[in-house]
Amino acid sequence: MRTIDNQPEDVFLGGWNLALGAGLILAPWYFGFGSEDIAAWNAWITGATILALAALTLMRTREGEVYAIGAAGLWSCAAPWALGFQDAAAWAHVGLGVALLVSAGSWLWRLRDLPASQKSAQKSAQKSAQKSAWQTAPPAARATPRVSEDRSACRPGTRTPSPRS
Repeated sequence: MRTIDNQPEDVFLGGWNLALGAGLILAPWYFGFGSEDIAAWNAWITGATILALAALTLMRTREGEVYAIGAAGLWSCAAPWALGFQDAAAWAHVGLGVALLVSAGSWLWRLRDLPASQKSAQKSAQKSAQKSAWQTAPPAARATPRVSEDRSACRPGTRTPSPRS
């Protein structure tokens, strides 16, 4: 399961999902369908679920949480027909459900594309760190060891040549 540490745009999506969940919880009073028990309870339960999932995605996003938010958005869209309520309650559920589906799609798009870009960013950071370490090292440390051209010292049964003075 893919996981990303959130960037600012990911935190925005998490905040957006929190707002959508809160909007679904407040929808029965704002749109005036609080007296319709089934529609109101569905809005409260679905909104609370979205709030909990969105709170989990604020610091680190996991693929399963995003799919759950998308499923809650899909349920919010289907609930008016599945549970049989209409008018303002149906419009509130469908509107917020579509917004949740778009948000979940954006998350999934980022989860699909971001790991590759994070890996390339990490590799380039490692290369630049290695390069800067090489450049800041004293010249003696940067020098490559020289290989002796006299290969007779490496053959078995030969003696090491003595240094000439």
